[in-house]
Amino acid sequence: MLCEICGKVEASVTYTEIVDGNVKEYHLCEECARKKGVEKTKFSIIDLIAGMAGTLEKDGKKDSNIRCPCCGLSFASFRKNGKLGCTKCYETFMDELILLFRKIHGSTKHIGKMITKDEDVLRIKSELKKLDNELKKAVASEEFEDAAKIRDRMKAYEFVIKMKKKGSKG
Repeated sequence: MLCEICGKVEASVTYTEIVDGNVKEYHLCEECARKKGVEKTKFSIIDLIAGMAGTLEKDGKKDSNIRCPCCGLSFASFRKNGKLGCTKCYETFMDELILLFRKIHGSTKHIGKMITKDEDVLRIKSELKKLDNELKKAVASEEFEDAAKIRDRMKAYEFVIKMKKKGSKG
């Protein structure tokens, strides 16, 4: 996409303007963005954590006097750079980190995706990965009869998984 101002150079900056609730997005080249006073910025998760940690308050006031007894990092330094110094920092800044995690995630517990607790299903999925690799090799070497047999085994395994899932639901 070309710059919406000069129309000559590829746009590399997206500038969003909100006026009276109306949102207007511009795609600009770096030169036109600079003339308009828009700076291209880099953003990282570290910046996000540091920024959110910088807004943490404990009992109404920021607690920046705490220091890690192991590495000496202060909570103020963590708020500034978003990085902890050592594993002991997690214990030292526990209360502050709980507030931060609650603010970022809405919770202090991470609940990841749990595929299944069924060991048979896990074993079958592992076997499916192996069969998939065998299938690719058979197709690449044009061993189509072997590939068909492997495909059929994979379908059978997939059917078993499907039936186990239905059985666990009700």
